[in-house]
Amino acid sequence: MNQKLFDDCTQLYKVERQKEKDVLKGRDDAWKKIHNLAIGNPQYKEMSTLINTNGVAGGFTSGNDDFDPDPEDLTAEKMAKEADQVKKVQGKNKDKPLIRRKSELPHDNYTIKTLEQHKRPDDYLKSNMES
Repeated sequence: MNQKLFDDCTQLYKVERQKEKDVLKGRDDAWKKIHNLAIGNPQYKEMSTLINTNGVAGGFTSGNDDFDPDPEDLTAEKMAKEADQVKKVQGKNKDKPLIRRKSELPHDNYTIKTLEQHKRPDDYLKSNMES
């Protein structure tokens, strides 16, 4: 292994990760600034009470859209109903089998031809058990 190349790649990776963290921190800071500006608006209290009474979650969130503020809404009955709905939808697609594609990339004829001609070296190599 080339140690210099490994060190260079590791350093580049760390720099890229730090840049990503800085970008995320900058976004979070910008949203906090916007939130603080909204709080400073004289109509904030009126609008926040209006929003909260209509059932829309108010306040600042840091990008976690999957957060459920009221866990009591999750009951076994509701989950069973949702599961039944999913089963009904899946039952409609029985005519079409679910097929997973490995790649959406265009096929290269040279690569396909090379892969077809390739022979594994296992047939020619002897293992320790054979010798």
